[in-house]
Amino acid sequence: MQNKIISRLEFVQKEKKLNDAEFAINMNITRQTFYKIKNNKRLLHIDQVISLKENLNINPNFILLGEGQASFIEELYYFKNKELFDDFYKYDGTSDILKQYILAHILDKLYAKKTFLVKLGLKDNKYGNKLHCFLIKVLKENIFVEKKENAKIFLKDAILKSPQSLHLKEKVQNELIKMLENLDQTDCYYILQNRKLTIDIIYEKINKLDRVFMQDCK
Repeated sequence: MQNKIISRLEFVQKEKKLNDAEFAINMNITRQTFYKIKNNKRLLHIDQVISLKENLNINPNFILLGEGQASFIEELYYFKNKELFDDFYKYDGTSDILKQYILAHILDKLYAKKTFLVKLGLKDNKYGNKLHCFLIKVLKENIFVEKKENAKIFLKDAILKSPQSLHLKEKVQNELIKMLENLDQTDCYYILQNRKLTIDIIYEKINKLDRVFMQDCK
């Protein structure tokens, strides 16, 4: 499916008559990153698809699913968004780009924001990188093999029992537990079933200048 997404990206680029550097600017990425995406060396992220919608009026459903016209159609886009968010399990097992889309929505709920997590800044919560890093480690250290109805309590216990050594650990734990109340069982289950992709999305939000946290979270 990733190859089909790449083909649709190239189709749109040709239609818009843009070179790689120009097209990359409209995706809010570098030309080098766009080259890696086109050559299947890097996954397309949902925020890049949204940038194409905002900058070039490209229909996200065309890029992601091959549905509709390449040009943006307002009604179709919002209908498909609703379908993804209301019944996202129908897409389970498909491409990572759709899972990223779903996980971004779930993490948006976790952080109690009205925008995607990929747009969150360092100061959007009290503990910044500490909170991001703590959650990443919890997801790395805990593999969920229980039933869906146990997902939320499993994640809560994993946060409380985490052996991490961290300044303000108890306060960070309490903040995460409060944030967890924004999610339901289904949300928690999907996060736990897609730990690597969730970690990748959260990791992008760690301040790149904070090398201590960058190393500590790897």
